[in-house]
Amino acid sequence: MKRRLWALAALLGAVLAVAGWIVYLATIGLDRADQLSSVVGAILAAVVGVAGLVVAFRTWPRGRIEPPAGAGGEVPPAAPVQINQASGAATMFSVQGGDLIIGEPGPSDER
Repeated sequence: MKRRLWALAALLGAVLAVAGWIVYLATIGLDRADQLSSVVGAILAAVVGVAGLVVAFRTWPRGRIEPPAGAGGEVPPAAPVQINQASGAATMFSVQGGDLIIGEPGPSDER
């Protein structure tokens, strides 16, 4: 319930801020409002861009990700590749597992 209350408060604050901004811009005149909106828009874009980069770098995986080891410490073999080829008026209904390769299989697709 607290999360919903915070979300509603944030939404209400954002609506009030935008409404106040519109009223302020309406009172200062069209030319001045245009200049001020351009500056504020550039600053907000920079702040949101930097915030996005910070979030991306903080969630970036650190180090090398190792595959899970099987019994005895060896790495399990890769999942089999399922190759489906159809010609004419054929319909494929489902793929149960593996990779779906459309077209001619390449040398790395055959196992």
